Amino acid sequence: MDGSVTVANRPPPNTVDEVASGYVANEPPLSPAISVPSPSTFIECATQNSPTTSSVPTALPRSRQSRLRDEDICRVLNYGSEPSDGESDDEDLVAPLIPRTFRCLLETPVDSEDIEGQPSFVVEAVPMSTTERPWAVNDFEWSAFPNPPIPPESRREMFCESNVGPTTQSVDPYDIFIAIWDRQFMEYIASETNRYAQQVTTQMLDNNRLFPNSRISQWRDTTADELYVYFGLILGMGVVVKSRLEEYWSSSPDLFVTPGFSAHMSFNRFMLLNKCLHFRNNEDMCALRLDASEAKLFKIQPVINFLNTAFQNLYKLNRNISLDESLLQWKGWLDINQLIPNKAATVGIKTYEICESQTGYLWRFEVHAYKKSPLQQTEDILQSSTPAIVLRLIHGLENRGHTLWMDNFYNSPYLARRLKSLGFDCVGTLRTNRLFVPEALHNLTKNNMRPGEITGLTSREIDVMV
Repeated sequence: MDGSVTVANRPPPNTVDEVASGYVANEPPLSPAISVPSPSTFIECATQNSPTTSSVPTALPRSRQSRLRDEDICRVLNYGSEPSDGESDDEDLVAPLIPRTFRCLLETPVDSEDIEGQPSFVVEAVPMSTTERPWAVNDFEWSAFPNPPIPPESRREMFCESNVGPTTQSVDPYDIFIAIWDRQFMEYIASETNRYAQQVTTQMLDNNRLFPNSRISQWRDTTADELYVYFGLILGMGVVVKSRLEEYWSSSPDLFVTPGFSAHMSFNRFMLLNKCLHFRNNEDMCALRLDASEAKLFKIQPVINFLNTAFQNLYKLNRNISLDESLLQWKGWLDINQLIPNKAATVGIKTYEICESQTGYLWRFEVHAYKKSPLQQTEDILQSSTPAIVLRLIHGLENRGHTLWMDNFYNSPYLARRLKSLGFDCVGTLRTNRLFVPEALHNLTKNNMRPGEITGLTSREIDVMV
């Protein structure tokens, strides 16, 4: 047959020997049981009169469509082997017939364009430069600010919170108090208080310490309505300050008499509620494995969790929020008391708080009860105590575009990058001995700068200025 044979959509070979050595040598042996169909199904021919290879198989002469004999099958199977002695190299060779099943194994995709002239070798990869290499959160390559500088508005997160402010329309103090201390939680406090009063009575009875004149012997179960009155008296004591509790129930006709206290609750009942007020079952503590910090807050943790949830549901924060610690004054004996001389209260219970910068609304708080002992050493900087507090307090505000303001006790370049990845902007003072602070600013002193001079460095989305 005059023409070239193309097998498996590959480029036409230069010689017939190339066809034999290139395709049939790698063909798996055929089983004698396999019947070879007509060659017109498996080959594509391009004649000299046809400049392009036809995508439709050309019909062969009818004599070639007869059933193959055993000699033909053997010739196909032995094609490509060494020629026997006496055979001429110029002898016409018959192109192999490759079954369609095995053509799929030999087939490789090629482009429709001419592939001549393309190199057959693999081009080695060019190594990435230092400016193109992948970076991690702890890669801080500090450089000078670009000129002209990038506008801060183009780098700031977009604030997407709508309807900021209170979620309730009421402005009455009583309605707001009821919205925070709802009846369901007050009934929970009443049940825990009644449980603890029963436990105290049983313990005193078992120890032969319960007498007819004991105050606890007059106990009757409290209710949510009575606890509302009790909390109201507590709030009143914060407005009218006296030195002793008995003075609030004093009936002496003097200038400082407060008849409203005795009109709503007797002194003995108030003291009984003071003694038995409880928020959690003490027996549950034995079944839990708590560390020192968790054990100290075990009895009030339900109140902390409930108030945090209520504060978050009743208010939507504006764009600017602040993170700082506060000190609730308490001069009595308490294991978690803190002494902070630069605070107004000086001595009291320390809390970490997230507040709105504009109104000072308390959105979430966490009581400080000493640092937790880590279970295992970790190289993650964000797992240390201070960054972990920040991430816990802002949980639930991610990807809303808030700007977090904090002081140098919390701020660090590593934390700032983490906050940026969570959709926060952060602003605050920075201690120069923090990790990843540029060395040029770490060694900077007041003698190196003129009055009014500002210098700084940038690393991607983090800017540090002095």
